[in-house]
Amino acid sequence: MGSMPIEVFTSQEQLEECLREWQHRLFLDGWLILAHIEDKIMNPDGEEVIDAAGYNTFVFESSQAKIKAEPMRVCIWMRPNTRS
Repeated sequence: MGSMPIEVFTSQEQLEECLREWQHRLFLDGWLILAHIEDKIMNPDGEEVIDAAGYNTFVFESSQAKIKAEPMRVCIWMRPNTRS
């Protein structure tokens, strides 16, 4: 990865490369983390997220989280990987 932070991901491949690097750096190698680029970031009420960093929803009991980040337009879903 380059030394400058990525402000907007330009491709799914670029997002996945960054995801793999940070997953390893944060010691989350045992987690299942999925990410994709979205055209618009919508909140749980179906409204477009504008002028905000995004939002995060989570289920504490199952350690699952969904993160939507604006302006990068990225949606990330994660949970501990329970498969061996």
